[in-house]
Amino acid sequence: FDDQPCRGDCLERAWALNPELVSPASSTAVSNPVGTQVQIEYRVRRRYFNGEIAALSDGIGNGGAILFTVGDGTTNAAVDELVRTLPPNVVRRAIVPATFDLDRGTRAEYPRPEPAGTTYLEMTLRKLSATGPMGVCPGGDERYNKVVSSVCGS
Repeated sequence: FDDQPCRGDCLERAWALNPELVSPASSTAVSNPVGTQVQIEYRVRRRYFNGEIAALSDGIGNGGAILFTVGDGTTNAAVDELVRTLPPNVVRRAIVPATFDLDRGTRAEYPRPEPAGTTYLEMTLRKLSATGPMGVCPGGDERYNKVVSSVCGS
């Protein structure tokens, strides 16, 4: 993980959810097309990749990894889009614009509500052999426990 914060105007640029911005161009082929079931582990941070954690799959009480079907609408649109080109054994790092509201439900509400902010997402496909907790976002497979996380929903 990078320990160097963003310098200069990098946050002022218009960031699109384009994997070429965070991954080599060779990894942009669709690895997980719509209809593919995937399990992801993730971290959502504020103020850069080493900043405050807004949501993570490996924390106590966070429900663990998330199982979902690509394109089913149960996860945040940014997560769904980024997982489509995520190959196995790669950690995808992306700067997610505030319009995706990836820190929803984790911002301060008092004394005044904080607006959505730019978030920093780290995500990887969970190994099929992994053990530990796993859940689904509301609307997902009913056989699994529901997870309450900012990566759920649109």
